[in-house]
Amino acid sequence: MKVVVSGAVANRVRNAGEAWVRASWVEALTELGHEVTFVEALAARSAEESLAASGWFAEVVAWFDLVDRSHLVVAISPADLEPTEAVREVLGQADVLVDISGTLPIDWLDLVRGERVYVDLDPGFTQVWAAHGLIELGRHHLHATVGTRIGRPGGPGPTGGVDWIGIRQPVVLRRWPTSAVPVDPFRCTTVTSWRPSYGPLEWDGVIHGLKVHEFRRHRALPDLTRARMELALAIDDADAGDRDALLASGWNLSDPRLASGSPDGFRRFVAASSAEWSVAQGAYVGLDTGWFSDRTVRYLASGRPAIVQDTGWTHELPSGSGLLGFHDPESAATAIDSVMSDPQRHGAAARRLAEEFFAPGPALGPLLHRLGVTT
Repeated sequence: MKVVVSGAVANRVRNAGEAWVRASWVEALTELGHEVTFVEALAARSAEESLAASGWFAEVVAWFDLVDRSHLVVAISPADLEPTEAVREVLGQADVLVDISGTLPIDWLDLVRGERVYVDLDPGFTQVWAAHGLIELGRHHLHATVGTRIGRPGGPGPTGGVDWIGIRQPVVLRRWPTSAVPVDPFRCTTVTSWRPSYGPLEWDGVIHGLKVHEFRRHRALPDLTRARMELALAIDDADAGDRDALLASGWNLSDPRLASGSPDGFRRFVAASSAEWSVAQGAYVGLDTGWFSDRTVRYLASGRPAIVQDTGWTHELPSGSGLLGFHDPESAATAIDSVMSDPQRHGAAARRLAEEFFAPGPALGPLLHRLGVTT
């Protein structure tokens, strides 16, 4: 099967975590036997932005050995953003387009010969925005989401008027070698931004917050555990009060550029950690989406335990060994203590979970089944 994956790499300069997401889709589908090409379109705001974005794109595709299977189209004006002849040919031959977060220009969709799949990485937000007419989902034939509980009977959130296929974030395991969990000191880490580019979400009269609100709710966690709590945190100077409050509460803040400046730097940061600890966007939690982080998947694949906020994923994935959910600072501290009591056992369990649930076949199987493809 000929597949085109489209998503934001050049659009997210020096964001290696996002680069890993898109490259993992290309590599996962390739590992499953398909012919995969990556395509991205970028309407840059200036010549300087275009140069930086193009350089980052070239660095990423070279690191993942995708130079011969990648196309970036850049224009300074959106009106000038037209597919090259090579991109037209690739889209015209595609049996499937995997459009991650709907980033391919909407007027390019009609160039695709085969099925057009929208992949939702932001469950809850995507469906509410669609319900309010803020985004268009009808130009895609199929819709997949990493919010595995979206559309379940009795769920508190909308569907945006489409039938969602629940999938998981894929990981190519050979990219993530395992090693003994480092424990001196025992570092619970994550890589994150304090705020997204959008605000809180309202649905059915309820305001659902962002990750910043969940971090504030768990600010006292370092006082409840012996672990070193560390955030590779991108935070704006406008939020200096929050940064100072985190430091005063015992959090260790590291330079996010060291963790996200390159694909290899991201991988080394994960491998040097003892475990991941992280909250989620409040809307993922409040709308019971089942969202599960691509970053957490990479910790698990590296044999690093993960202690992450429950968004409903505990209905779909086992919690307690290698992967532990929490709801508040106290249950988070209890989970951290459990991992610290036997880190190597939890590390081995983490890798097994990655193999069982997030390897390409099990992660993407539901979508491929709907496409009539066996894994």
